[in-house]
Amino acid sequence: RATMADDFLSSKDALINSFQTALQNLGFSVLSTDVATSSKGNSVLVLILSDGFVVARANSGSKYVGFDIHLWASIHRLEEVKQVLLDVVKSSESSTYHIIAGGMRGHPSWKSD
Repeated sequence: RATMADDFLSSKDALINSFQTALQNLGFSVLSTDVATSSKGNSVLVLILSDGFVVARANSGSKYVGFDIHLWASIHRLEEVKQVLLDVVKSSESSTYHIIAGGMRGHPSWKSD
């Protein structure tokens, strides 16, 4: 959960590009993205990564964005991912909870994760 800047939901393409670029700058491969926006201005963004996925649910009225971050590889990088996502939405505050699961069997790094 995080608060977001007023202009965060201004453009669907900018929204996708901001998250995609931030994750790629961390070295993650973004395989696919999709975003859906309701008539009330709320958005859900999904980014499929080679190492997991990120879902961002944004409510423009309450300046709220919730992130679901699931990494089945590179689990040790969770805090990095969290911080870069908070930077994208220009959040000044956040709260978190964690559900920890092991790596995905068969992924090249599953034994070390």
